[in-house]
Amino acid sequence: MTLRRLLLPAIAFIVIITSCGKDDDLTSVDGELTAKPSMTASLGNNSSDKTKLNVPVVTTTVTGTTVVVSWEAIPNAVGYHVVFGDIDSTANSIPSQPKVLTTSVTISNLTGGIYKVKVKALAANGSDIMFKDSPFSNASSFTVGSVPPVVEVVKTKLSTPVVTTTQISYNSGKGNTTATWGNIANASSYTVTLNGNPVSSATSPLSLTNLEPGTYVLAVTAVSGATNYLNSDPGTTTIIVKDRRSISTPVISGNVTYTSATAGSVSVTPLFIWPPNNKLTTVTFVGTGTISTGTGTINASHTTVTNATSYVMTPSTLSNLAPGTYTVAV
Repeated sequence: MTLRRLLLPAIAFIVIITSCGKDDDLTSVDGELTAKPSMTASLGNNSSDKTKLNVPVVTTTVTGTTVVVSWEAIPNAVGYHVVFGDIDSTANSIPSQPKVLTTSVTISNLTGGIYKVKVKALAANGSDIMFKDSPFSNASSFTVGSVPPVVEVVKTKLSTPVVTTTQISYNSGKGNTTATWGNIANASSYTVTLNGNPVSSATSPLSLTNLEPGTYVLAVTAVSGATNYLNSDPGTTTIIVKDRRSISTPVISGNVTYTSATAGSVSVTPLFIWPPNNKLTTVTFVGTGTISTGTGTINASHTTVTNATSYVMTPSTLSNLAPGTYTVAV
């Protein structure tokens, strides 16, 4: 039997023939037996096949303003990477040390504060090396000097403003009202919105004018003037501006009769058309008549008005009136 080496590009095959039995895996080349390349092995190194080094276990010892960061040696490590300040900004001024050949570092003249440090083990470079760098250790914290305790400030929410508005008044079909609220302790100012839109003026009393018919939500929030207070919840009130409805003009007619004189006419003069509160109410017109002698009766009547619920005529008694001038109102 013969041991022969078959060379192929970039692949090495080693075949050891241990038996002279069936030669299914042998071929004849120039009368010699040669093994078929059915069993191969790659001699290259893949990074994923490398073993990670162990993670260093870090300890810190603080003396005054000096800290000693140390760890046990990691087998097969050629150095260590030490990083400060990965979490706490206090340590950002300490530079990282990419390759430390010992198992400790000493940092002096530190200012007071809380610091953090982490370390990883470094493997040798080269494709034929069987190891790769370890992960970083968990960040280990240490304190230099006295650090004042963190005081939690409990904040109190300001009281909710109580908002009130006056009765709606109308002008040319638009509504007007005034909103008021009391002063809230520890509030520096107030924010006001009307249907979610900011109102430029935010002081009480607040005048709201020329509101179109519709429904409005007025919200007032007390703004904190101190760090230990929170803004209040909004105090709200609803404003309803009703549509303005017209009322037609009642017409007064009639005359004045006398017991012993000629009747005189009644003149009619309108006082106003729109009631000031824009509600259905008595619409008043006046007529005047003069009784010169004896007693007299004013015969007055009026037309029916749509949307009017009642009528009032004054004077209520229009007969047996003494001489004088009378005004008839309906």
